[in-house]
Parts: sequence; C-alpha cells; structure tokens
Amino acid sequence: MTDASTYYVICTTSPWGHQRTTAIRGLKFETKEAAEAHIPMLAAYQRQTAFVDVRKDKSKDEAYQMHCQCCGRAIFAETGSIAHHGYQRPGDGWQTASCWGAKHLPFEVSRNVLGDLIKHLEKRLEGSIDYRGKVADGSEPVRHKYPVYDSRLGRSEPHLVTFFRETFDAAVAENKGGWVNRIYGSNKTFDRFLAADLNDRDSSIRNQRIVIKELQARYDGWKQTHKRMDKVWVRI
Repeated sequence: MTDASTYYVICTTSPWGHQRTTAIRGLKFETKEAAEAHIPMLAAYQRQTAFVDVRKDKSKDEAYQMHCQCCGRAIFAETGSIAHHGYQRPGDGWQTASCWGAKHLPFEVSRNVLGDLIKHLEKRLEGSIDYRGKVADGSEPVRHKYPVYDSRLGRSEPHLVTFFRETFDAAVAENKGGWVNRIYGSNKTFDRFLAADLNDRDSSIRNQRIVIKELQARYDGWKQTHKRMDKVWVRI
C-alpha cells in the first residue's frame, strides 16, 4: 500500500438486484490482493456479488473538504471543485453516475447547481403527479413487482408486471404463483393492485416534495463564506 490513508474493502450488491453496494463491516485490508484472497472465505450469498473497492481514511482529507451544493456532504475540493462522489462501482470496470454537485463549486462559494437540481426535481415531481393521474384514470397500466429467484445469480430479482383492467386476468394467469409479495390469498382483484400502485406513487410524491422543500430551504438560506485565492480556499 503506497498511501497510508488508503485501504481496501469488500463490497456486495443488494440481494434485490438494486445498484446499491455496501462494504462488509469489520473488513479492512492494506492491499487489493489481500482483500481478493479473503473473498472465498465469505458466506456463499456474499461471494456471489463480492468485489474489492478502495477507500481513503476521511480524517486525512478533512482539511481539504468543502460541502457539495446538492447532497451537502463534506467532499475533497482542494483542486477548486467538488470531487466525484455519490457513484458506485458494482464491478466489471464500470461505475454509476456521480452526484449532481460533483465537479462544481462547493456550497460555500455557489448555489447555482443546487438551483438547477431543484428545477429538475420540480419537473420530475410534475411528471410523477401527471403519471399518477393517468394510472388512476386507466390511460396508463398498473405496475406490480414481485421477487423471482434466479438460480444462475443465486439471488432473487424483481419481476415487473404491468396490466390494465381489461388485461388483468390474463396477467394473473401468466404470472400464477408469483403474486405473494404484496397481496396474498385468492382475493387478487384489479382494484387492490390499483390501490397498492397508487399508494406507492403517493408515497413517492410525498418524499419528492420533502426533498425539494429541504433543498429549497438550503438554497434560500445560502450565503457565500469562502473564495479562491492562490489555489487555496479562504474564508471571507
């Protein structure tokens, strides 16, 4: 290990097939080779999606951190902009997108990207409300997900079914035995699935509104506290 602040961890992906990854607690290695050598000793369900990731001791970078406009996290910004963060590395040489605030000025200096994010989320909220109405009036299909075990992957994956009122019976017949995730028994009516779908959408809309409200409060309360001088952040 060339950098004393660097260490390696073993990460696994969510058993439900989401892109979220989590480092296994209590396991830190000085080299990538040591971490990879430990993977065969993990439980079978962990070995299925395990991969090695590199981390840095956050305490080493605290003096160089500023705050991201969008997520509010303290992030390395000594180069003049917020470093890439918020992404994940599921493996196979690729990674997910970074946070909106990555590679932009920190919150101590600007709120412009935060304003762009709020507008984006407001537009997405409008779309969610509009689509919810279309599902309610029957012009868009009801959605239902249930887990299906994939023996090849060794884990359950979400399976999506969509249907209208007139195609509901056919959808049930095609997916017989797979409807136990949310609604049990023989009482599988279209209206129950419609209500469950709308309830999920209502919950999502509420959460979107909460996030927008919190971000707007940060935006409205913003005040510049730092500026860049001779490649160094200086409090003003």
